[in-house]
Amino acid sequence: EHGEVDGEFDLRIKGVLDNGSEVHEVIFNREMTEEFADITLAEAKERAMDALDTTVVADDITEDVLGKYYRVSGPELGRYVLVDEYERLGARTDSEDVLITARSL
Repeated sequence: EHGEVDGEFDLRIKGVLDNGSEVHEVIFNREMTEEFADITLAEAKERAMDALDTTVVADDITEDVLGKYYRVSGPELGRYVLVDEYERLGARTDSEDVLITARSL
């Protein structure tokens, strides 16, 4: 038991990029996350407090970024790439459409 603890809000993305042959774990710091997800830490805190749940912010970011193609660069620190630059490469594909197409082959 640590007693009552005051948490500190932060806004970061920790994700996995898989190109089919290699997997890289990536971390976007706060500034990169704000740019990438188009939300500031203050806005994220406000949304979380309004909903009384911090997962609403994560759900929104996940919905926006999952299933898209990216190119990232930055220094490697152990198994992580600390993202300094990113580029969105392609349009999001609907996973249900991809499954229907794959099943029809």
